[in-house]
Amino acid sequence: MSTKKQLAEQVLRKLVGGNVVTDTQLDIREIMLDLDQLRDNYVKNMYYENIKAGHYTIDQSFLSSYTETVTGQSFTLSARPISMPRNIGIYSVGESLAEPYAIIDSGQVGAFNAKAALNMANKIYVYFIGQIGTIIGTAPASVNVLIAASSESIDEVDDYPLTPDAEAIILDALFQKYAPSIQIPHDEVVDGQKSIISNG
Repeated sequence: MSTKKQLAEQVLRKLVGGNVVTDTQLDIREIMLDLDQLRDNYVKNMYYENIKAGHYTIDQSFLSSYTETVTGQSFTLSARPISMPRNIGIYSVGESLAEPYAIIDSGQVGAFNAKAALNMANKIYVYFIGQIGTIIGTAPASVNVLIAASSESIDEVDDYPLTPDAEAIILDALFQKYAPSIQIPHDEVVDGQKSIISNG
């Protein structure tokens, strides 16, 4: 899997026709910012396409994995999830990703009183307010989390989760955006020959 910086460098090399030189007028940081916006929009659009097909989920190729330390009953996500309905950007939380906790809306917390906890003793619940997750039930020392991390939360040297199709589409869109801004250097060559200015 490529990193954010590697993908931006691919676009930059294609734009300048080879190795990137220090005096190029393009800034790789600007390309990475646009890359982030395009990726987040792509992930959201694919989620809505999945909804049309009856699947309320995200392609796991867009997910990042983190291990978070639990203090008391709460933990803080290392990255901000992409903002989507139903907290769908938070894909899975649990001691084991094979047996995840049930993620509930924070507005439902009041329904999980002592009686409900007794009746559902084998299930652990977690709810989120922002990037803070709170566990209802016996909390472990740490949890494994899969989220569709907001691209700006992903460091430029960390894996940048994309499907091969998404990568090709996004990199092409970036190239198309920046290609018109490339300045062709002035050259006094006409039809392969140097222009000659006659004095007589």
